[in-house]
Amino acid sequence: MKKTIIFFVSLTLIPNLIFGAKIYKTDFERTVSVKDFSVLVGDWYRLNDKGNYVYVVDGKRWGNKLSGDIRPKIAKLFGEKYYAYMDNIKKYYYFPLAVYNKPINSQNYTISVNIKPISGKVDEAGGIVFGMKDPGNYYVLRSNVLENNAVLFGYKDGKRYTIKWIQFKKKNYIKRNVWHKLSISVSGTVVKGYLNGKQILNMDFKAGVTGKRRKSRVKFSLSTGKTGLWSKADSKTYFDNFTVKIK
Repeated sequence: MKKTIIFFVSLTLIPNLIFGAKIYKTDFERTVSVKDFSVLVGDWYRLNDKGNYVYVVDGKRWGNKLSGDIRPKIAKLFGEKYYAYMDNIKKYYYFPLAVYNKPINSQNYTISVNIKPISGKVDEAGGIVFGMKDPGNYYVLRSNVLENNAVLFGYKDGKRYTIKWIQFKKKNYIKRNVWHKLSISVSGTVVKGYLNGKQILNMDFKAGVTGKRRKSRVKFSLSTGKTGLWSKADSKTYFDNFTVKIK
């Protein structure tokens, strides 16, 4: 009688070998995890949230200071030629920003993070930065409790433009003091966004997309670049389980 031998392989142990993907994950459980990010603007720190360590941006002192001398950080992340941005750095006061140190040199990747809005009178927002060429040129998909919406913004030379506004019909769709998962997926020129697993954004940048700022209109083309975490004004927001998968 022949014996059949069955082999079991756990895919969770060797995902990179099978799918050829690089996966980076920061859950902030270790003290050194905050070193995965370079803080350019805002007060960012690690906090124990009921036994779970998270990364916090606290905008209570928004506009009062930058995060130390950011010139060396700008030079390290983007090169010395971007020192020129320091001449107009005040325009970044209202947008706390922590840049992820690991590079994304691909046009196929996904980024996700868990976000818990805590407080804010002017704003109560948190978002994912992607395609960041330098501190004044990048994209951010963010959610906001006070406005009950999500928005895709494009920054061009330090100016913020609205590319896509997603207003949720259900009241209190985004809740304060509740975790929700925000994700962005880039495949070539196609960008998709998700909130709690539900797709909220699907845009193709192949022919360029229009960004609006008051009466101004500009064209945006998708580019590779750095990623990170973003907030606005006096928002106090918790972040956890920041994950990047590069295909």
